[in-house]
Amino acid sequence: MEEHCSEDCGQISLNWNTLSVSNETNYRPVPTLMRNIHSYPWGTIKVIVRPSYVDTDRFDWGHSVRLKKGNWVDTTGKVIPRPNNWKKQANNGGPSDVGLLYHYRFRSPGEFYHKNCVRGDVLHSRGQHPKCTINRPGTRVDQGMYGGNLDTLAWELLKKMVPKYAIFENNTNATMKTLYPDYPYRF
Repeated sequence: MEEHCSEDCGQISLNWNTLSVSNETNYRPVPTLMRNIHSYPWGTIKVIVRPSYVDTDRFDWGHSVRLKKGNWVDTTGKVIPRPNNWKKQANNGGPSDVGLLYHYRFRSPGEFYHKNCVRGDVLHSRGQHPKCTINRPGTRVDQGMYGGNLDTLAWELLKKMVPKYAIFENNTNATMKTLYPDYPYRF
């Protein structure tokens, strides 16, 4: 934070790299990083913030916060204006050289539907999410669900850091239970 965010900086943003479904239609018990390998840049960000700079009276978004002092910058040091609309979560075309968050928003259409319409999310109860009624091809809801550029970086890094995951490369019968017999865990 100190390297990229001086005392004038209240929050530094990291852009998302959103992964599409990569032709998956339903859940498969293999690593998400292996099965979802197509990405597209999405302007959405998450921030690292100096807590003492946060305007706690006006918290209005989970991706960035309003500041009582300081600026919002990206990893290049560019000051980002924070408009008072949905774009307060975005830094379109932002940098990916210092930090980039891989976001597995969809995984598969079946999992996306279950996450939003069966389970519900933090803002909507089961079945009440607008995504449940308007999730049709061509709507903003499924924007980015399909297509994208081949991006195997996360999968390659996982295999490098945890070599036992390479078992999934050439073994079509391997599942998470192959590595973790008690999977799925019950808490």
